[in-house]
Amino acid sequence: RLFTLTLAFTLAAASLAAQDTEAAKEAIDGLKGAFKEKVPTDISHFANKCAETWGESDDKQKTEVLKLVKRGLKNRDRDVRVSFVAAVSKMKGGKKDKWGAKSTALLAAILKFKPTEKDIDYMDRVVRAIGTIANKKGVPILTKLLKYKNYDIVAASGEALGGYKDA
Repeated sequence: RLFTLTLAFTLAAASLAAQDTEAAKEAIDGLKGAFKEKVPTDISHFANKCAETWGESDDKQKTEVLKLVKRGLKNRDRDVRVSFVAAVSKMKGGKKDKWGAKSTALLAAILKFKPTEKDIDYMDRVVRAIGTIANKKGVPILTKLLKYKNYDIVAASGEALGGYKDA
């Protein structure tokens, strides 16, 4: 009886895991389709769906999502880029937080560009997302930004460093 009960729980758990992975696959496929159709609201929607299903995604799906995120962060539409920054801030975890390191690297690449005055808000969001991820690779980036010429970015960097235990 105990064996039968254990087998039933194992099968139920496997079924739930398959459903979770399927939800992640649907989010990825939806994002690919939205990119193909070039509909900003759909792109933003599916970026959020990919972030929501991040925890249930397997490593192959996570790698695929990060490739799509890289594409989304380069989108011409500012609202799309903002939605991807918000999504990336939820993409962390894994052994030695390897996904957090990759997400931080994607966001750090954005900070290398010289922002115009209208992009300061976007840069602020990127800085705060790095703080939300709280991967150790973000500390030197945020520390360097404490000397930035714009006080809003300096303040955001200080707040972002507050999310780190050792900073």
